[in-house]
Amino acid sequence: MPYFTCTECGQEVCIMKNDWDVYHSRKWVCEWCRLVISKRDYPMNLRGRTTLFSSVGDSLGDKTVFEVVKRMYKKDNPDETVVFLGPYDDHAKAVHEYRAAKFFVGEFCRNDLCFCFKGRIDYNIMNEVCEYARRGIYPELEYVLDKPKMDLPEKYVVCHFRNIEKTPKKPHPKRNVSPELARRVVKTIQGFRLPVLLIGNDDPLGISGVTDLTHKLSLGEIAWLCKNAVLFCGRDSGIVHVAAAAKSKIVAWDFHPNGKWYPKAPEKNWTGISHIATTDDRVIQEIREALEGAHGKGAEEQ
Repeated sequence: MPYFTCTECGQEVCIMKNDWDVYHSRKWVCEWCRLVISKRDYPMNLRGRTTLFSSVGDSLGDKTVFEVVKRMYKKDNPDETVVFLGPYDDHAKAVHEYRAAKFFVGEFCRNDLCFCFKGRIDYNIMNEVCEYARRGIYPELEYVLDKPKMDLPEKYVVCHFRNIEKTPKKPHPKRNVSPELARRVVKTIQGFRLPVLLIGNDDPLGISGVTDLTHKLSLGEIAWLCKNAVLFCGRDSGIVHVAAAAKSKIVAWDFHPNGKWYPKAPEKNWTGISHIATTDDRVIQEIREALEGAHGKGAEEQ
């Protein structure tokens, strides 16, 4: 079978001989790199027909950034019925159940779907999200922001210190925030005389002098706190993307250096550090600079 080198990702791709002319016309871009939805490279607005989208899984980050793809597709195809399947839906059965004309299958789909279905359109979700962001079109929150029913300071900083394993059978300790860094971050923020609110569903860290709201908030309440905070700080996680969609000021770290998973928001709103450049000192430096710009110069870290 013939191979070609994708001009976007550089990977060797095996294709059928009958598809050689198709990829030649696409300038040798593989299916996973091709921009389909944002460039409208599909049969558009089939009046009275149904289009399916495969599940993007249970990940908070995936679901948050996918909103922009859903919104823009509906805008471009107002006369279609569009169904977004969940992670536990039978994707193969859904094709017949909905008599689908098109089925967009993203890279996070974990369900079997016949490759012979002629209405199947493979696409890369993050490529589309990044392209919309390049155009200044960003994910928005799909739910109502909800102010927590508690006394809150006028100004505060929100922190999310991920420290639990999402995949215990394949632990990735480097994905977690160390207790030492968490304490340094809190101490730095407190040097600016700003209260610290901890959010998320993580294990207790035993940090004194903070308001620990872990396991106590709905997603709408988390988004409200992020939107109204002086700054959001945390490692790359789904909550970072919630904060970005809530239009927070952000300092976040440990992103993959390919750039796809950085916050999807105007660049003036966030500072992101790749995992190659992430050190505890770099994180503290970026937080200090962000707070100096937003809140004035604070006390020196002791």
